[in-house]
Amino acid sequence: MKINPTSTRRIVVIDIRTTVTDQARPSSTVAVGTEVITCIQMIVDDGVQVIAAVFSRASEGDLLRGFWGAVRPGDVFYGYRVVNLLEYLRQRTWALDLVPARDLDLRTVYGHDTFDTAALRSSAGDAQYRSAGALAYLLVLPGNRPGAKRGRVP
Repeated sequence: MKINPTSTRRIVVIDIRTTVTDQARPSSTVAVGTEVITCIQMIVDDGVQVIAAVFSRASEGDLLRGFWGAVRPGDVFYGYRVVNLLEYLRQRTWALDLVPARDLDLRTVYGHDTFDTAALRSSAGDAQYRSAGALAYLLVLPGNRPGAKRGRVP
């Protein structure tokens, strides 16, 4: 597969971290035993530069707002089980009543392509490449080298 990212068709790799709630939360949208998102990692290649972003240390709603604010319609999401990750991000976005909203265009949530490496043949030997950071390392993305510039996703 040849990957040619552009400013309108960026390559995006994501990974999420979740935790299961063990106690009632003040918000009625989060019940005991619900998996909530605690961190979203994102690597974006627009053909000019590769930028890593981490959304963490905030409420789940703020993490999702930040993530969807960085995503653009036309982005190509690439990675292991990326279809499942996006589905879960969408589910939590709807559960928290973040969509529909004036500041979140549904094209941003649904207007992109995916390339799910889980659909490819794999062996147990490639299990270490099933995170955003490991995939970036495997693809030899410049933003994953020591001393690489880290910044906000435009």
